[in-house]
This record gives sequence, structure tokens and C-alpha cells, in this order.
Amino acid sequence: MDPYRVITANPACGLHQSQSKLDSYELGVLWSYIHDGRNLDNMHDSLVDAVAQTDVITSEQFAPFIDRNNSIVSITQIFSDTQQNEWKKTMEPEREVHLPWKEQTAESNISWTLDRRDQYTGPSGGGEIRPTAYVKNVARSASNLADMFLGLLAKSFFDSVADQTNNYAYEDDVIEKIAAPKNADGTSHPSSRHRADNEKYKFKATAGYVICWVAILILQGALFETFKPPSQTMWQHRPYGLPIPFVQNCMSGAAYEFMRRFIHFADNSKRKSKGDNGYDPLFKVRYAMDAMLKGINCAWTVGQRVTVDESMIRYMGRAVEYVQYMPAKPIKHGIKVYAMCCAVSGIMIAWNVYTGAEEGVVNSTTKICADLAKQANIHK
Repeated sequence: MDPYRVITANPACGLHQSQSKLDSYELGVLWSYIHDGRNLDNMHDSLVDAVAQTDVITSEQFAPFIDRNNSIVSITQIFSDTQQNEWKKTMEPEREVHLPWKEQTAESNISWTLDRRDQYTGPSGGGEIRPTAYVKNVARSASNLADMFLGLLAKSFFDSVADQTNNYAYEDDVIEKIAAPKNADGTSHPSSRHRADNEKYKFKATAGYVICWVAILILQGALFETFKPPSQTMWQHRPYGLPIPFVQNCMSGAAYEFMRRFIHFADNSKRKSKGDNGYDPLFKVRYAMDAMLKGINCAWTVGQRVTVDESMIRYMGRAVEYVQYMPAKPIKHGIKVYAMCCAVSGIMIAWNVYTGAEEGVVNSTTKICADLAKQANIHK
């Protein structure tokens, strides 16, 4: 019960301002009112305050309203769920482990290992957890961080992305209000146009252009973390923006926005429709995912200890059909990803985006782990 809540929630209470005409609900003011104007000596002394609070609660003006519904305050309104959960953990009684299990304590230190037939440590005891010889050579020969980055994600990848982006923006026909994409002879229909035809500013994608755009994305993640201001704020003047000079020198805001709208990783003409054999829900990003996975596998040796868990990428848009809703998770709407990481360094070595149940495929935990192990090249 909160005395302040009781008084303010019940206008009929004799201590309510509508009845008592009091200026405030301070303890000294309330006590003086119920004692006909006497002053409360030694206020803020814990014992004096406790006695004064008791006098207020037991007064004839206050007491009739103690058991009203709007006077009761539940514990969830006082303490947060996090605090309550922590208390439950600390107050949970300790129980002995039931047979045949044994609890490991300082007195009974039990060591356990897998059977030999269940252990896989490779042909010579398993790889040592460390960077690969390839990435060491890249680091030794690199003159700057850009050389190391291109050692993991080759320039040929950015060349391909630039080609596909130009093709998507300037070559692919967009047909308006008609179903046939081309004339019978294969030529473009008069009503067709290209996606970038109506753009005010047009840019030709090159490998350097794509690399700079990706660098700005990485910089945004490093500087802003969970705070995600609109990207255009990096080109706006203070106090309305967060200008970053070397980003502004790298490319204009219009160039950044153009690439954000038209960047493409695959040829849409090769995409198969849903229901066809070989249909891939991740077709548009598969090339980029495979390129990054190849670079990671070339950079790190994981050894024997890996960990597998699921993660959620926050997303509430409509561009993809495999958005998951998990009300018990911190991120309730998003794209679910199964990830395998090195248990020592935390480096992600494989991932698998969950795109929904496949017909005739049992998506068991064993299958998920086996697929991730194959991606990471640690499957025997």
C-alpha cells in the first residue's frame, strides 16, 4: 500500500486536497493536519517518521480507505521483473541432485570425457585454435587495413556486385501496366523503362564505389551501434545532422542513397519461381553470403571447440516472407539465423538463415548442426 496513492485515488478521503485544502501531501503537512496544526518535531528522523506515518495511516480520515481496490499496489508495480527474477534465483532453495547423478563439488571433483569413438580431433589431434597461415601472410604483406579486408573479400566480388548493380539499374526492363516483358521478337516493349531512368542523380557502379559504400555501412555500425540515425544525417550540418568529414569526402549523400536503392548481388533473370525445383529464398543474397563464408573459412582455424546457437536479426518489413515471430524472445519480429562460432574466440564460422519449413525435410537439431559443420569445413 502506498499512502500517497490512497489519498490521491480517493477524492472522498478526508486528507484529499479537495477535502482538506492542503498545499501538499508531505508527511509533516499531513501529520500537522490530523493533529490540529501541531508541528512535527525532529522530522526526517527514522523513528519519528515511522511514528508519524503510523499516525497518518490509523487516522479517522485515512483508515476507511485502506482496503479499497485502487489503494492496493502489487509488487510488480513496485519492483521490475528483472529484480524479481534475481530474487527468485537467490531465494530458490538448494536441493541435492537426485540419483544416479552426482553433483560436482570441491570434495568430489569428477572428470569426464567422451568415449574415444565419439571424439573427433582430426587426423593429427585436431587443428590449433589460431589464424590460418593464409591470413598471417596477408597481414604480413599488407600495407594498410584495406589490403587485409580485400584479402578476405576479394576485389572480384566487388567487381561482380558493381556489374549486377549496373545491370539492375540501367539494363533490366521494367514493364508498366502490361504483363509481357518484351515484344514477340525479343526487343524491349515501348512501355518499358529502366529502374534508374527517372532518377535525378545517376551514378555508375564500380568496384571502388561499392567498397566505399560498404565501408560507410561498417563505419555506421561501429560508431552508432544500436542507435540508428537516418544515413543522411552524416551529410547534414549541425545541429540537425551528425556530419562525418571523411564520409562526406568519400561520396555524396545522393551517391550513397543511389547505391542503397539499387545495389544487387545476383542476376534476376536466373531466379527460379517459388515451387520450381531449385528455388532459393535467399537467391538475391546467396552470392554475398557464400563469399563472406569463404573468406572467414580462409582466415580462422576453430579446432575442436565450437558452439551453436540461434540468433534473431530485428526486421519488421515486408520484403521477405520468412520473418519469424517469437514472443518470448527480446527481439520478437525478425529473421532467425543459426550460427556456429568458435567457442574460444567467438568468431562466427558458419551461419544458416531459417527460411521456413521445407516440404519433406525434417529440420532437426542434429541436421542443423551437421549443415553448419559442413559450411565451416569441420565435418568429417
